[in-house]
Formats: sequence, C-alpha cells, structure tokens
Amino acid sequence: MPNTDELPNDISALKDLLLLESRRVQEANSRAEAEAQRAEVEAQKVVAEQRKNQSLLEIIEGLERQLFGRKTERLCTPNENQMRLFDFGTDELSPEENANDDDESNDSGDSSNEQKKKRKKRGRKKGAPGRQGFPAHFPRIDVTATDSGPTTCPCCDENLTHIGFDVSERLETIPAKFVVLRIKRAKRVCKNCPKQGVITQPAPPFSQERSKYGDGLIALVLVDKFADHLPLRRQIKRFKRDGVHIPISNLCRMVQKSADLLKHVVKIMYQELLAGDFIQGDETGIPILHGRKNVPKKGVLWVYTNGDHAVFSVTRDKNGVRPETFLQGRYYSKPVDRFKGVFLPDGASVFNTACAIEDVIRAGCWFHARRNFFEARNDDPRGMVGLIEIRKLAMKERAAWLVSEAERAHIRNTFGREWTEKFKKWVDTELPKTVPKSRIHKALQYIQNQWEYLTAFLDHPNIPIHNNTSERSLRGPVVGRKNWMFAGSETGAEAAAIHYSIVTSCMMVGIDPRDYLRDVLPRLPFATPKVLRMLTPKAWAERHRDG
Repeated sequence: MPNTDELPNDISALKDLLLLESRRVQEANSRAEAEAQRAEVEAQKVVAEQRKNQSLLEIIEGLERQLFGRKTERLCTPNENQMRLFDFGTDELSPEENANDDDESNDSGDSSNEQKKKRKKRGRKKGAPGRQGFPAHFPRIDVTATDSGPTTCPCCDENLTHIGFDVSERLETIPAKFVVLRIKRAKRVCKNCPKQGVITQPAPPFSQERSKYGDGLIALVLVDKFADHLPLRRQIKRFKRDGVHIPISNLCRMVQKSADLLKHVVKIMYQELLAGDFIQGDETGIPILHGRKNVPKKGVLWVYTNGDHAVFSVTRDKNGVRPETFLQGRYYSKPVDRFKGVFLPDGASVFNTACAIEDVIRAGCWFHARRNFFEARNDDPRGMVGLIEIRKLAMKERAAWLVSEAERAHIRNTFGREWTEKFKKWVDTELPKTVPKSRIHKALQYIQNQWEYLTAFLDHPNIPIHNNTSERSLRGPVVGRKNWMFAGSETGAEAAAIHYSIVTSCMMVGIDPRDYLRDVLPRLPFATPKVLRMLTPKAWAERHRDG
C-alpha cells in the first residue's frame, strides 16, 4: 500500500491511483493463474509420459515373453521363470531365493556330506512308472554277442557251463524302403471273335488314375506336410537321400488331386457339423501369394469344430460375412441346412455378424478372459485375484465333465450361478477404481462387455466354458506356417484347408491319419454319397474300433 502522506489531495488523482493498483493486483493474479495452469499442464504431460512409458514397457514385456518366455499361461515360481534371464536390472531376489542363498552360505562347511545324503535319498519317485518297455507288436531281431567272453573259471581254470542268456532290448530303426509296384493285368482274346481285339483285366483301384505314385506314398506326403509341418521341398531333399527324385510339380499335383477327392468327405463333415447344436470357432492369418509377381497378401484360415469334426476354410479377408456364410450353410456351391445352436468363438467383433443369425446363441470363452488377468498379474494384485477366482470355476468344471449332463446342469445351476453372481459384483466394484487403459482395466472391462456371452454356459450344459478345442486345432497350421511361410496360391490355400480338416479330425478322434488316408483314398473315386458318410474320420474310427 502507498504511504498516506504521499496521497494527492484531489479526488481524481486518488481514483487513478486506485485504478492503477487494482490493475497491478489483477496482473499478479493472472500471472499466478497462468503459472498454476502451466504447472497443471506440465503435471499432465508427466502423467501422460509415464503412462506411455508404462504401455511401452508392457509391449516390450509381452514381446519378450512371446520370443523367450513360456508360451503356456500356467503360473510358475520365480526360479522357474525363464524371463528372469532377460532382467538386466538390479532388483533384489525374492524371499525364497534369499532363503536358498542363505542356506547355501550357512551350509558351506558340511555341504558335501548333506549333498551325498540327498543323492542317496534321491531316485525314482514313488509311483513313477520307471523304465518303459517297447510295444509288443514291434518285431524282435535277436543279436548274439560276437565276443565269447571268458570260458574258464578265473579261480580254478574249470570250463564254464552255459546256463542261459542275459537279454536286454534296444530300439533300432530301419530306413524306409521304396518299392515299385508292378501292376500285372491279364490280356485275353477270343478266338471266335477277332474283331473284339484284346481284352485287358481292370487295374486295381488307386486314387489318382494314370499317376506314377501309389496311395501309400501320397498318404506319406500329405501327413508329412499337414501333420508334421514338413514343406514339399524339404521332402524332395529327403527323397533324394534315398535315391528317389520326385519333381516339385508332381508333389503339388499330388496334393491338389487328393484335395479334389477329399473335398467330398469334408462336405459331409460340414453337413454333420451344422446339423449339431454346438460349434466352436477361431481364426488365424495365412499369407497367400497373388499375381504374376507372387506378392504375399494376407489371408485368413478359419476353423469350426464340435470335438468330432474340424472343418477349415480360407478367405481373402477377415470380414464378418465369412463366418456368417459358413454358419448359414452357404460355404460350398450347394447350400445345406443352416446351423441352429450355440456358437462359441472368442470375443472378436468379427463373429458378431455370424452370432446375429436367427436361432444362433453366442457363448463366451472364460479362458480368454483369464488371459487378460494373467497379463495383469504382475501390475496389480487384482490380476491374481481374478486368476484365483476363474481357477475355482475351471476346477469345478473339470469335475462336472466327469458326470452326466443332468448332474452337470445341477452343478451349474447351484455353484455356477452363485459364483458368477459373486464374480460380477467384484468386477463392477473394482472396475471404476482402475486406471483407464491399464492391463487390469482391460481385463475387467472385457468381463463386463462379454458378460452375457460368458454366462451362456449356465443354460447349456452341453457346452464347455472355453473354445480351447478350436484353439488347439489351429496350433498345427500356426506351427507349420513357420516352415512353409505362405500358400503358393489361393487354390493351394483351399487345398491346404481341406487337408487340415482331414488330418486334424483324424487326430481329434484318435486315429493315425496315414492309416486313414491309405484306406480311404482308393475308395473315393467310386464312392457314392452313402459311402462317403462312412468315410469321415469319425465314422471310420468307430467302424475300426468295433471291428
């Protein structure tokens, strides 16, 4: 405040002075407000930068886990976690590791004695099967030792008496042998009708007419390619080591012709799949070469399964119309009856159109929900809480699938409804407390968004709580994709989908795809629709088990 002795006497000067002072106060307040706003903006920038860094660290952690870590989502102790190899920080050891280190340092004096005692106590675990023998149906070849060994007693030089043999077994392999089948067909003529000419006996049935290769070799190529993920060019190198040269064009033609025959079996599987009341679905990418320059473009490999059949399809894009067309029964040129029942995919929006079909009920996968909690378990303790709660449901479901469907329905109506109600309250309570875009927020938000689908299993005791069957069906193509890299053409991708449908269905019902293909391929060129229904992997397995 100015000194009162210096105040002017006239009123106008006093007003000017007061006005000037009020302006100074306003400027000071505005500067303070600007500083506060600037500080708030800086604080927001710091928070945003921290969130960005945290998200980048989460991405790096996820990539490290995909490259170097355990692929399974099973929880493990810190000592078993391989990802600790890539922890270059100076973090302290866990209490368990500290305790182990302390024990080692304290026991340095008599560690050798205790280690010897532990080694003596070690051995085969109680209940372990021990050394397994070899299957009884394997042929046995006796090999007699060439070295006769001692024939006289080392003490008295008396001749030793033979009392028997000490027999042990070793598994050996004999390289595969190629044989050439000489097809001999009788030729006959009629002495009285020379105009008839030569009449030749019909050839035995083979799947590919006028081909140089038998069905056993074709089955070997198909199984190596689509079950054991061995590209055709690698198979050529293996054949060359055995002295057989098969051009790549012949192998490609072999695969394509087999697909043209097996497609009729897959169509029957498709009809039986849609005729059921439950289907699981999933998808993955598959690069496909296009054009003269063979430019790889993205394709999509879809799988639909009910546990007995697995039917694959290939499309150029990941459009929701694709699964809708499949469930509508319009995937092949000849339409079939559309699907009516429960469809269980993951939470991807690409399946929304298919689930909007009339009489199709969408169910959700609890193990996809669990995956989000697994990713958030190290960031927030609520991630571990979610894992523990979902484990309770999974263990109860494991026991429920060992009883009848009626008893399973009772378990879900009692324990299942009580558990879901309690879990939903916990999600609704904790979700507002989480930081947006954090891992735990995504996990809880996924539960809330998918809740209607995740609880569909309560009203349908015939469906599981997950779509792991379809996930496992895609494991073969995903592993094979690392070897063969891409499909050579769209036609080749469609042929691969047919073969994957056959091979995956064979392994799903527990039969060897080689035995199945050897038996089925020669029958397909002459098979009627009635016979084709008996040649699906499921029907073939049931018939051979009964036989």
